[in-house]
Amino acid sequence: MGTRLNTLINEYIKGANKFFPELDFSSSFSMYAGNEPTSTKFEFGNHDAAIKNSLYRINSEQTFIHFTTIDSLFNILNTAQLRLYNLYNLNDPKEFRYALSNAGIKQNEINLEYYKRNMFLTSFCSYNMKEQDEDYNMWRLYGGDGNGVGLVFGIEDYQNHWNEVYFGKVHYGNSNEAFNNLKAFIDYHHSFNNDHKILDTYPTWIPVMCMLHKDKIWEIEKECRLFAFCPFDEYTFESNPGIKNYLMYDHINHCINKKGEKVAYTHIPLNLPKIKEEFQKKLKNIEGGAESLFSSFPHFKLKRIVLGYNLNKAAFNTMDYAYKIAKEKLGYSVEIFDSVFKKILQ
Repeated sequence: MGTRLNTLINEYIKGANKFFPELDFSSSFSMYAGNEPTSTKFEFGNHDAAIKNSLYRINSEQTFIHFTTIDSLFNILNTAQLRLYNLYNLNDPKEFRYALSNAGIKQNEINLEYYKRNMFLTSFCSYNMKEQDEDYNMWRLYGGDGNGVGLVFGIEDYQNHWNEVYFGKVHYGNSNEAFNNLKAFIDYHHSFNNDHKILDTYPTWIPVMCMLHKDKIWEIEKECRLFAFCPFDEYTFESNPGIKNYLMYDHINHCINKKGEKVAYTHIPLNLPKIKEEFQKKLKNIEGGAESLFSSFPHFKLKRIVLGYNLNKAAFNTMDYAYKIAKEKLGYSVEIFDSVFKKILQ
């Protein structure tokens, strides 16, 4: 890296740290004319620390509820996996554009399809296991109006350093502190690039952060998002995990959703004891290899299954079956509770 370029990148990172103190250098690729670079593709380290120590931070002691169908429940239990779908599977196809456009990023300045294809997510709401503070609106919107289930998860490793996987609190509208900080950072990026004309694109971390901002009309959701950036070739479907998050890169699958649209998904494992044992066997000759790989992705543990208030008798009677499957496939027991709305509405 040339001296001038090195100086400029260090200056850029120093300025970025005023907004996100944990951002650091990952890589750069430059085009040269003579001895000086004419443009540079720059990347921050896409790790989760910049979220964990920011306004997006969640309380690591919290638990989180994910609403889904009975069919999906049994799929999750039998595969011991929680899926993250790419952005083509979003209910609101314009959602990703919201933060970008409000933060001053023009659509012709960024490859929207690239990020919609390669960013994967799943959603939760905060949930207090003691108070059972379920949200009736979320049951209606995402829990099949009480005909589905709510899966309650805890996080066992929130302080670990995850690779290109993030979990954070969504902020709504464009007048809150988190959005103002992101907008100021993007303004700084524009100003720096106008002065030095060196960065030929946005660092991946900027559109990634836009995933934690939504229009105020969605504020009722009070959403927390688990999301990952896992690029793959749109023609061959091949991915190149390198030394990053091997586990998620290596498990990208493709299907057609209920709308007939082509989508992709990856997953995080829920059978953590078994996964840890597998890593230890595969990497037994590499000192610290198993521990490093095991700590590179979030450890979500299923703690409770909350039964929807409108579940029919047949579905309700399958829950003993679900309990046995969970214990065998996940390697631990899971509580099963009725929804707090069952007594109120029946």
